[in-house]
Amino acid sequence: GFTHQYLQMNAIIKEGSAPSLKFAGFPCNQFGHQEPAANMTELLNGLRYVRPGSGYIPKFDLFKKIDVNGEKESKLYKFLKASCRTPDEGKFAKSEVFSDPIRPTDVTWNFEKFVIDASGRPMFRFLPNVEPNDLIDLVKAMSSGS
Repeated sequence: GFTHQYLQMNAIIKEGSAPSLKFAGFPCNQFGHQEPAANMTELLNGLRYVRPGSGYIPKFDLFKKIDVNGEKESKLYKFLKASCRTPDEGKFAKSEVFSDPIRPTDVTWNFEKFVIDASGRPMFRFLPNVEPNDLIDLVKAMSSGS
């Protein structure tokens, strides 16, 4: 799974290794029903006691659960997906994806990432297997204007 990425996000924030890198989490239950929490309390308790567990508390903004694909997709994700090209190697399994209709620009799984510049422009989109640590150099380069 990808829940170990929660730990990386907190570590990056705590270390201050990329001060211009900010995370925003948008939980979604459209992929394998892996985010079934009914409300924010359940969601935070799931993170604290189950995955990743060990008393974990996110150090980044975590928003209410949303749909990222389909007829009820959030306006934010509609904008992000329209602004960034789709990553090349996404995998798709209809038995695991619970949205309708299915579109070529759909988010493929939880932990897909969008990098947005300081002006609020979406710049890059990454598959879930790209970890938060993998984005540090990119964000530093964007911050320095390189």
